[in-house]
This record gives sequence, C-alpha cells and structure tokens, in this order.
Amino acid sequence: MVNEPIDVHYEKAPWPIHLDWVGIRKMKASMPLDLFEENKCKEYIASIDIYTDLPTSMRGSNLSRSVKVLVDESVSCKKPWDLLERLTEKVLAVHEYSRKALVTLEVPVVINDDSFVFRFGLNKDRKKRTRYILSLSTTGITACPSALAVSLHRAKQKITHMQRAIIEVSIASNQPINYMEIPGLVKSVFSGNLKSLLSRTEESFLVEKVFENPLFTEDLARKTISYLSEHLKQIMPRDTCVEVKARSFESIHNFDIQVMGRICW
Repeated sequence: MVNEPIDVHYEKAPWPIHLDWVGIRKMKASMPLDLFEENKCKEYIASIDIYTDLPTSMRGSNLSRSVKVLVDESVSCKKPWDLLERLTEKVLAVHEYSRKALVTLEVPVVINDDSFVFRFGLNKDRKKRTRYILSLSTTGITACPSALAVSLHRAKQKITHMQRAIIEVSIASNQPINYMEIPGLVKSVFSGNLKSLLSRTEESFLVEKVFENPLFTEDLARKTISYLSEHLKQIMPRDTCVEVKARSFESIHNFDIQVMGRICW
C-alpha cells in the first residue's frame, strides 16, 4: 500500500494569524440560471468568488473543495439566491475548519438594449447568520447644469457638455433582496440612456432630452439613493442598507468625478 503524501495544508500556520477570507476569485463558469423569476432557464457566463475564513491551525485552505462544490452545483438551474444558499451551505460542510463563508455570483445581462452587471453575494456563518448583498452597475448619460446655466445667461442658448456616467448600487439585508424593479429604477435616474443605434433625428431628440434634465454627479448619487430607498422601504425590513457610487467620465476635464453615499434603515 502506497503511503498518502503529506498534506501541508493541515500544518499549523508559521505565523499564527487568523485570516478573514481565503478563496478563489473570478472563476468563470457557464451555468443555467432563472434570473428573472419566470421559471425560464438561460445559460449565463458567470464569474464566481468563494471564500472562507482560515484558522491558525491551518497553513492553507483546501481550495479544490470549493471548486468541486461549484462544479457540482452548476449543473441544475436555480434562482440566484437559491444557488448561493446551496453553495454557502456546502462550502461550510467541506471546509470543516472554517466558521463562515462568502460566495458571490457576477452576471452580465442585457435588458431591452441596456447593459447591466448583476452581482449577488451571500455571507453566512455556522450560526446561520446571513447577509444578502445585491450589487448592480450600469452606464448612462449626464449633462452639466452649471455650464448650461451660464450659457443661458451669457448667450441665451442651451449649451453644455455631456458625458457617460456609471452608477454602482449595493444593497445589503438580512433577507433575500427582490431585485426585479431595481434595473428600471436605476436607469430612470440618468439625464438620458445610451443607445447602440440612432438615426440622426433620434440622436437630436436624445440630446434635447438630456439637456432638459441636466445633473451633477452629486445629483445622480442622491437621486439614486432616494429612488431606491423609497422603493425598498416598502418591501425590505429594517436591517437594509443602500450604498451608491456615481462616477462621471468628464468630457472637458482631465479627471473623473466620483460621489459615494449611503442610507440605512
């Protein structure tokens, strides 16, 4: 009988420091998901992170166990939160030395010609304490209200600069987050939305619309927080936080503008 090789993972850590998170990051996988609760499965190319904590009694984490769990659970179609529940439970089961697990699932999605990146996260410990995290990012258009106001005063004309802007939203709660209305709410915040194909007439109408609704990056962040909190307070419990990051890729400046804000209830 051949002796089993020594597993150095189980050696004591030479530097006895408990590590908060150890794991795999951005593992790509094709998986069937029922993303929009229509009982319809679609294949998505997803990016997955799987982490656990690591005690000082372990020199290294058995990361292949996490990969095996992911491969096994990627076969059948599931809703995102159901998938993360299964993954966190099974990851904790195979990492017997860990006290908590964090799994995230990132999926790019196109809805009605609008591009979004969804990121679902679930943090769970052995006491069943759970934190659900939904992140979403998308891009739109803003117009500068300051330049517009000055041009109206000086030249009696609507002249201003436009730029693309990104909104990144993160919602955290102790319950699964209903995200069906979130993409539409976030898209409605911008001065205008990006279009892949426009006729010249449609292009002029879009520019006019953007000029009618100029926004600072600060406006963008505050408006997003306001819209989301008003909606979520009706359906989510009093342990929910909304964080928003708005970033403007300035067209006439040699820098970007970034604004961050949050609200909890």
